[in-house]
Amino acid sequence: MRHYRNAVLTVEKVLVFLLDGTWHELSEIADNLQIERQTLDKAVKLLLEFNFVQTSKSKVRIDSDTKEFLMSVNNGLKP
Repeated sequence: MRHYRNAVLTVEKVLVFLLDGTWHELSEIADNLQIERQTLDKAVKLLLEFNFVQTSKSKVRIDSDTKEFLMSVNNGLKP
């Protein structure tokens, strides 16, 4: 069960980091969030499967609809 909790926390951290809506290098995200690149790759792959993010080469950004939804449910959550 702890494994799933950690996975959810990683996905949440990535989404919050991406809330600025700009492109970010995967290495930048891993460094800033202090997570292993392999863990980040898995989180991004999952987010991509649900169309929560967009990718281009080694960059990723949050999908605009996902950002709008997260901002609305969190009542002004700031990146």
